[in-house]
Amino acid sequence: MCLPQTGSFVALRLDPMTMVENLRNLNLTAACRDLKLGTYVAYISQLDQVVSPFPSPHVSAALHFVFQGIPPNEFDWIEGIQQDMSIPILPNARHPFRRTPLNPGVPLPWKNCYISPLVVAWAKAVPVLIDPTHIATPQEQKRIRSVMDADVNSWNTMGRGKHMAAPAPQRALRRSPRRRLRSDVGGYRNAKHSAKLADHSQEESDAESFHTAQSSQSGVDSTSSLLEYVSSSAQRFGDDVDILRSLAVAIGQQKAALEPIVNLSSDLSLVNGILSPQKYLNELDLILRLIYHFEVAEIRRPFWRADYVQEASPTTPIANHKSWFARTFLTWQGRRTRCMNMVLASVVTLTAMIRYALKSVYNTNDQEERKA
Repeated sequence: MCLPQTGSFVALRLDPMTMVENLRNLNLTAACRDLKLGTYVAYISQLDQVVSPFPSPHVSAALHFVFQGIPPNEFDWIEGIQQDMSIPILPNARHPFRRTPLNPGVPLPWKNCYISPLVVAWAKAVPVLIDPTHIATPQEQKRIRSVMDADVNSWNTMGRGKHMAAPAPQRALRRSPRRRLRSDVGGYRNAKHSAKLADHSQEESDAESFHTAQSSQSGVDSTSSLLEYVSSSAQRFGDDVDILRSLAVAIGQQKAALEPIVNLSSDLSLVNGILSPQKYLNELDLILRLIYHFEVAEIRRPFWRADYVQEASPTTPIANHKSWFARTFLTWQGRRTRCMNMVLASVVTLTAMIRYALKSVYNTNDQEERKA
């Protein structure tokens, strides 16, 4: 067997170095290298393929974070989580409604552990040939799947805890640090596209990596399900099948691009204690802020300033491992192309303005000659 594996419990940690390697930004890489990230425990409820125009070694996994204690009524943007909407994990057998605990094969090394069907994050991981230590049987996975579906349907019926009708759990509408970063013109969108982090619309989620259990359990976000649906509807759609198939692939590519990359391990002894899943989101926010700082904020600074390299993230110091000349040279090399593009755009604009002015003068003279 290998990880990630459906029904297994894993120790996971964000991998910012791999997330930003395509940007090829030395300062951003150094900042990510200095990050001190936590290790979290999660239950894998579903796997999905990673759709990419290039070969990808990753597999997408739905991660249900393990809480120590009953999950809170509110988590990030999710509201109205009832106490009974939780699943105890052996050796813990306590539940407000005496729900049968999840049997991970080998009991977890901590007491009073729960998972919530509503608190799930999608992330990408490289499969590794490791036998999971804590994994539920197929029959147990099927039972847990039905329990999760029931909790999600109940949450939908309650209108996300607001006593109003809601067809499905909607993603975040509140303004978070990730939303504030994305509101800064189009620069951050370009940076995220380069980093394989596609942008969101204003009405969409805080982060597409943070899904609800509805999407993870129903398979709506699964590209393979979309492709099967399109193939089965070939007679009904006729010539539009190719368009729908392309749309399904595009949706899958966007979903995969938005998911962070994590490292997985089956050795839960690496975890000193159960960390709050909210810290995972805070760490992901910090990585996005670093990308914004080094790939967007610095672009708008004057290119003749070399001291910008010494300015680090307000929360993470960066080692000054290069000489002033080397840093200045790298700064100029990185900005020379941008400066040339700006000059070229200015020349084109000025040429168009001159042509328009000459054309206006010519038309005026021509009209005067006709009147004469």
